[in-house]
Amino acid sequence: MKFHVFLFVLAALVAGASINAANIAVEEGIVCPRNQSDTSFVVQIPSPSNCGIFYKCDRGQPRVNKCPEGLHYSKRLMACDFPSRAKCSLQLAE
Repeated sequence: MKFHVFLFVLAALVAGASINAANIAVEEGIVCPRNQSDTSFVVQIPSPSNCGIFYKCDRGQPRVNKCPEGLHYSKRLMACDFPSRAKCSLQLAE
């Protein structure tokens, strides 16, 4: 039960964070699949230069998402998490 509450809160934080990311430009080299046959599978791409940013692919277009302050994107969880658990190794991490 606690894990489900954690996931719900984490999802709400990520959803709220994506609204604040509207004015962040998409980085060069971020490419989403154009023809995604299974739209139930979410494609997310971590930023190559910022641990606190990731991209969600929406019909072939990358949409910028920003983790809440102090959190990093975790490729393993496909969500924002504490830096010690996300294990982002970029030098430019926020």
